[in-house]
Amino acid sequence: MVNTSQPSLLQQRWPLGSRQTELSNSKFVKNDNESYFRFHQLLDEQNDLALYYHFPFCQNFCSFCALNIAVTHDKGIQLEYVNALIAETKKTYPIKGKKISALYLGGGTPSSLHHLYLEQFLTFLFDHFDIKKEHFSFIIECHPNDLTPENLKIFKKFYATELRLGIQDLDPVILKNVNRFNKIENIEVMREKTQDLNLRLGADFIVGLPLQTTTSIEKMLFQSQFYSFDFIQLYPLKQNSQTQQNLALFGNSSLPLHNNEFQENSRRENKTVRTTRDPFA
Repeated sequence: MVNTSQPSLLQQRWPLGSRQTELSNSKFVKNDNESYFRFHQLLDEQNDLALYYHFPFCQNFCSFCALNIAVTHDKGIQLEYVNALIAETKKTYPIKGKKISALYLGGGTPSSLHHLYLEQFLTFLFDHFDIKKEHFSFIIECHPNDLTPENLKIFKKFYATELRLGIQDLDPVILKNVNRFNKIENIEVMREKTQDLNLRLGADFIVGLPLQTTTSIEKMLFQSQFYSFDFIQLYPLKQNSQTQQNLALFGNSSLPLHNNEFQENSRRENKTVRTTRDPFA
């Protein structure tokens, strides 16, 4: 049973604030004891666990992003955060051996975590929980520029089953306008290497970014099939007043009018468009 009068270890160190990009003000965790207590109740009721861990670290700030992130290259705060996650997990599950059937690392950019800290965290999870390779789904969100030999070795060692690339768009002009820089050649290399490791590779794209047009979106989807992704996911741009301000800081912030209907329909249906390998199948 969780004592809701006492904040968690993560809450003590990083109480929730607005998204931060300054190291000294990094704030990651929701400070809401009622929600926190209910979350633990739900976990206690589960036999096989499916766990999500949030890694807020990013190499740079993408102006369309509305998530809780911390832009920092300081490895010290990454290690501090990983240690806090480990301590929090031990507090939540003091008895070792609970079964995990699914693990999802999201962010932020989990793949931007220093590979030694990523390995430290996964080593702890595999020691603390009961994880069987044949009954385990392990998904990691990745930036196209983060496919290092060290990361690939870790993905293989800990039975990763799927990588989800945050590509957002294939047009470098559209990406630069929102302060995002993907190396297209890295996507091609990643496809080859993940096939060697028997990893599913998915791609996330955003519809509704400034400078996008109906024609550019169709071109993006057409081009995506040549990378042989196992699946692609389309997300409508989430808009709020902060998004507009952030977009204006880095480039053209005018949102394409002809995408408004698509975005509105997506919000009403509350769905993510998920396609097969062939986007036109």
